[in-house]
Amino acid sequence: MKPCKTVSGILILLAVSIGLLLASGCGGPIQRSLTMAPLDKRVRTFPRKITIDRIDVVDVRPKCEFEELTPDFKYVLFLGIWYQHLREGTIRPEGELYSMDPTGEMRQLLQTSFQKAKLTKAGKDSAKLNLKVELHHLYGITHASEFLMVAYGGGQGSNTKTTSTMGRRTFAPYGYASARIVLSDQNGKTIGSRYVIGQFDPNLADLLGVSANPIAAGMMTDSLTGAAVTAAGNLAGNIVRAVEVMVSNYPQTRPLDTRACSTFYIKRTTDNGLFSEVAAINIDSGEIVSDTIQRRWMEPYSAPNEWVVDIYHGGQQRLTDEQYRKLVNRLLKKGYDVRFVTDLNNAHFFGKKGANKTRGGSGFVSSN
Repeated sequence: MKPCKTVSGILILLAVSIGLLLASGCGGPIQRSLTMAPLDKRVRTFPRKITIDRIDVVDVRPKCEFEELTPDFKYVLFLGIWYQHLREGTIRPEGELYSMDPTGEMRQLLQTSFQKAKLTKAGKDSAKLNLKVELHHLYGITHASEFLMVAYGGGQGSNTKTTSTMGRRTFAPYGYASARIVLSDQNGKTIGSRYVIGQFDPNLADLLGVSANPIAAGMMTDSLTGAAVTAAGNLAGNIVRAVEVMVSNYPQTRPLDTRACSTFYIKRTTDNGLFSEVAAINIDSGEIVSDTIQRRWMEPYSAPNEWVVDIYHGGQQRLTDEQYRKLVNRLLKKGYDVRFVTDLNNAHFFGKKGANKTRGGSGFVSSN
């Protein structure tokens, strides 16, 4: 047996093993653009007589968020013929890979989102509003651990053997984005402000139209930057929804007369909070016209399984405060048990007074 030949063989195998373990693709990482973010198809609004005259985006992300994070070595053992190491920790790409121009690209992404949602309507009598967006966070992140062991197995001459064991475990990639928004009029008066978040969650990939397992499609870094860009698209959609709430009292292009509509809607969240059930009810007979369950796309509006009168009127449009009040008063006159319990924007619905029949224990009707 030639010791130098054996040692060189171990070193070659060790180098190859480490290279295979750490490599997640070939070539350099992809430079992403926020303008390529997939937009949430669930964002549907009703036009208001407003225009977003100016969108100002300010990048206020902390400096530490631009730094790349990689797994750390937990331990390394080298005992001549035996090598072993364990690396474990967070993986997060450097911040510049998400966007070369985050403020400009985020502004363009928001303009596209408002256009597709059709919330604004240009006209002579349209109010001109300004939107300020402070980008607080934007990143893709995951956790990984990797294990490698190389051992010289003994033997004589050409029969010497070297064995290796390697393994890697990587969690699903997540993307996160958040911003503080302030909506104001031309005189600088604040109409409303919100802190809005966006995310890439593999469990929601089918709704967002993206791959649920992007790691299998390319490099780890590209997977995480892609998750961050998808989160930016989700953030843009949520900003449109937040602005819709702020401008709910501005005139509609085609106002809905809640005093004449024949159907009203109630909704509730499921036990796990992921889904929303919306039921349409004939206002005169109390019969259920339709009942659908879908992914909950907006912030929680009540405790699970508590029915409320839908201020979005089945997704057709968001009612103004006056329209909602008139609808609730009409339901009260029709004999429905409707009460404002904790939120003036969500009147709890307990069914028709004096009725005993219930629907699945949900409280469509009550015996009060």
